Amino acid sequence: MNRTVLTAVTLAVTCLAAPPAFAHDQSLHKGKATEGEIVSVEPNRIVVRTADGEKKVTLGEKTKVEIGDAQGSRVDLKSGARVAVFGTKLPGGEIVAKEVVVQGVTAHGHESGHVEPKAPKHEDHE
Repeated sequence: MNRTVLTAVTLAVTCLAAPPAFAHDQSLHKGKATEGEIVSVEPNRIVVRTADGEKKVTLGEKTKVEIGDAQGSRVDLKSGARVAVFGTKLPGGEIVAKEVVVQGVTAHGHESGHVEPKAPKHEDHE
């Protein structure tokens, strides 16, 4: 019995101590994000409309793209998408992106929090 209790306690502590893998926490990224909406997309650049105006964002070979908690790619960067850009701000205002996180969309392309409507159940009435 002592072994069962010890195992249960160890499991509980491990689960509570480890951060959940499914929760995307932007504090895991270095630096402050530039957030806004993509207004244009080019092969190696996006333009993001922020509260401070439009920002040009250069996408390098090593730029990572995330969608929710999953890895994405540049094809996931589309006009109208809300993004958080982490990278280096150049003196001219341009940002060289290290990572672009697409917000409000899951890896399956659904808006986060979006639930597909269920078909109504048909009940037989006798």
